Amino acid sequence: MENLAFSYSLDEAKRHGAFLEQLLEPVNGFIILDLHNLYCQLRNFDLAFDELISLYPLERVREIHISGGSWDASAVTPSRSIRRDTHDDSVPRDVFQLLEMSIARCPNLKYVVLEQLGDGLATAQSRSLFYNDFLQMAEIVRRNNDEEDDGPKEPFLPSSSFLTGAVVEDSMLYEQQLELSSILESSNTYEEAMLLLKQSSLAKSDWRIEQWEPYMIETAVKIAQKWK
Repeated sequence: MENLAFSYSLDEAKRHGAFLEQLLEPVNGFIILDLHNLYCQLRNFDLAFDELISLYPLERVREIHISGGSWDASAVTPSRSIRRDTHDDSVPRDVFQLLEMSIARCPNLKYVVLEQLGDGLATAQSRSLFYNDFLQMAEIVRRNNDEEDDGPKEPFLPSSSFLTGAVVEDSMLYEQQLELSSILESSNTYEEAMLLLKQSSLAKSDWRIEQWEPYMIETAVKIAQKWK
């Protein structure tokens, strides 16, 4: 499973690592640590790298992904720009720095992958930047590669005693997810979305919508309407 680029609140961003551990521990699964996604969380919630990365079970990281993205201006919080994981630009310098700092922290790391959408490689300049990003990534991996290390010790295979049980279903969660999707996809403004959220079944619930940042709700509306 891969860490997310989006959160509605600072508290939610801090809970991602523990959430992934809860999902993966029963099947001994592994994490794809997307460093641009992490970069989005750092910038959107003014977090320090050491503070956030310490909340992730890094022994479960098998792959690291890096990519670029874009900035999105906020109308509800004009002083802030939102970092978006759009995969359509070159890798920021800060993300390469995150790669430098992350490799040694992930003892079972095996792969580092560079990602970019084909639409972002339409010009000779963009293709040249992508090529140079790959070379820089490869050099960072080379410098941080422990040649005496014989590879990851953790095979990430389910234990022989692992048994599958009945699929857990939560009809209320399902209905609330549909309700949230409908609100985000149909609202024309942040104000309209916020009004509908306050009138929804998500209000005063474990969704904690009262803690959601206005600029992230605004961003969620844009994302939902793009992909609906």
